[in-house]
Amino acid sequence: MAADFGYIEGEFINLYSEENPILEVGDICYALVTNVKDYYYPLIISGIVVQYKITEGQNRIYYIAISSILESPKIINTFVNKQQFEIVPFKDEYVHAKKKILITRESDFKDTLFPVEAFFVRKTESQIKDVRNYYLKIIQKDLKIALLYIDELLTHEL
Repeated sequence: MAADFGYIEGEFINLYSEENPILEVGDICYALVTNVKDYYYPLIISGIVVQYKITEGQNRIYYIAISSILESPKIINTFVNKQQFEIVPFKDEYVHAKKKILITRESDFKDTLFPVEAFFVRKTESQIKDVRNYYLKIIQKDLKIALLYIDELLTHEL
């Protein structure tokens, strides 16, 4: 387990610390988000915490308004444009129910918030890059295991 995050028995663990403080409304942050189908490619965004919800175990889900997507134009074209994202409409200072929207350009994120678990939110860009690398190693391991299962299914008659 890293200093302020880890993965234990299938659960992402977030530990608050001086380097990883609890964020409040109005705080600038960096987060990882994915489109609906490409969970293996987390995008780094910068944004502002607009609201949060405390869940069981004192975990937080932050509702983040995107300021920018910190990825190359090629990555944005592949993993953002014409992709579905699970977002929360935000109007009149109220968070509405989650829904999936198809993005045609970055400006489609206007008046929407991303609900992001605290594990995937950090105060600095370098911290969120560390979290992304950690997450990608877990996903890579899981995908390798899944491919072994698929190979086994394909080589055995049912």
